[in-house]
Amino acid sequence: MERFPEGDPAQSLIEELLSRAAKKAGMDFYELLDIPQGDRRKYHDDVTVMVISLEGRIWKSSGTYV
Repeated sequence: MERFPEGDPAQSLIEELLSRAAKKAGMDFYELLDIPQGDRRKYHDDVTVMVISLEGRIWKSSGTYV
C-alpha cells in the first residue's frame, strides 16, 4: 500500500483499515480477504469512508472489498 496514494483516497483508507484489522488478528491482508464477508465481522465492523477534497472532488468507498 502506498503512503500517499495517487488514486482513490477512500479506497486507500479502506485498505489500510483492513490491513490493520488483519495484523491485529495475526494474519495478512489477503488471508483476511479470503474469509467470507459475513464471517469477517469477527475482525472488523462495516465501514464507509467518504473523502471530500477542497477542490470539489468526492470519493466514497464502503467496506465491501472483494
